[in-house]
Amino acid sequence: CSWGENNCGQLGHDNLTSAVTPQVVPLPHPEEELNLKASRVSAGSDFSFAVSTGSPAHYYVWGNNSNYRLGVPLTEAENGIFKSPKSVINPIWGNSSEIIVAHNKRGKNIAYKTNLSSEVALGGVSKYELQ
Repeated sequence: CSWGENNCGQLGHDNLTSAVTPQVVPLPHPEEELNLKASRVSAGSDFSFAVSTGSPAHYYVWGNNSNYRLGVPLTEAENGIFKSPKSVINPIWGNSSEIIVAHNKRGKNIAYKTNLSSEVALGGVSKYELQ
């Protein structure tokens, strides 16, 4: 469940409306896991992530995706915002530098790291294809 300010979709309610009471955040799930639940949830000021139960665990992110901080291409987000959970793998966040690993369309794992103080291409984001 989540509630509070929702200007960046950080509540995962598929909208940008703030909530004063807790609301369930439905996680998208693979067909084989119809009863998917979160085993861990964490929230920043404008993004959130959850780790699902089951093996293997699935990782989900939602909220502010500026500078690829959620590790998902901006073309998949509406104005850089995800209003509902998006599946990724192995998210790792820090205070000012975020790293996330996601799948690309060819099934390759891609690592994204924000570089807000450097002159790296992709709008301050480094992109690395993992072997």
